[in-house]
Amino acid sequence: MTSARFSKSFENAETNRPKTRKDSVVFLGSRFRFSQRLLDTFRSEFSWLDFKLASNLSELSQLTSQDDSVVMVVVEEDRIDRLIHSSGAYFDAAGQARMIVAYCDAHQATKLISARKSSTQLKEIGFLPLSVQMDVWLSVMNLLLCGEVFYPAELIDERPVSTDISKVPMDPDANLTPREWEVLELVAQGLQNKNIASDLGLSQHTIKLHIHNLLKKIGVSNRTCAARWYDSIGLRGRGSDLDPSFARNSSKL
Repeated sequence: MTSARFSKSFENAETNRPKTRKDSVVFLGSRFRFSQRLLDTFRSEFSWLDFKLASNLSELSQLTSQDDSVVMVVVEEDRIDRLIHSSGAYFDAAGQARMIVAYCDAHQATKLISARKSSTQLKEIGFLPLSVQMDVWLSVMNLLLCGEVFYPAELIDERPVSTDISKVPMDPDANLTPREWEVLELVAQGLQNKNIASDLGLSQHTIKLHIHNLLKKIGVSNRTCAARWYDSIGLRGRGSDLDPSFARNSSKL
């Protein structure tokens, strides 16, 4: 699909688009990867679009076959291997929509970069990094929606990245407090300290202290590793007692 269609599709979106119908973006993956908060963030930022979630190729195919307004499909990074080996099935399910891979782990994304060298079809796929600050990935999403091509330098140059996920501790029993779990959840969603502070009704200084403490407890050195730890271990490690521990309690720091 050419960039011309996307540029035309999003030109004067809020003023000229028919009010009865919105173009839509489908996130292909689980709610574990694409949380409700993430989808709500996109809806708030790109109000002229409808954002949907499909958990498998069958659901995606139903959406694209019944509704030709799907302009983009965003695939979770856990599906990269399947995307590489079954690209035909993914492109068939996506129909005319542009395909993007959303990733946090650059090591995973570089697999697709390598595979692109021998596949013309895979070269059409773009990238949306989610391990950066929220303002950055929202800007990247805006570029992608306008039909632009964006390939992160860390992938194109195939340089070693600083986040070594293989060294992230796998022990879910990190003894985090309920508030630290709450802060970590928001960190994993890409929120900046000021946004986390606003969400929780705390000062940015307090948020910084919570992040410092939780990084030390789970044994990682930066926010990106913490987010990956949360995605890979945090939710599963918390299990069924996750919701009670996440109850907002402004008096408990």
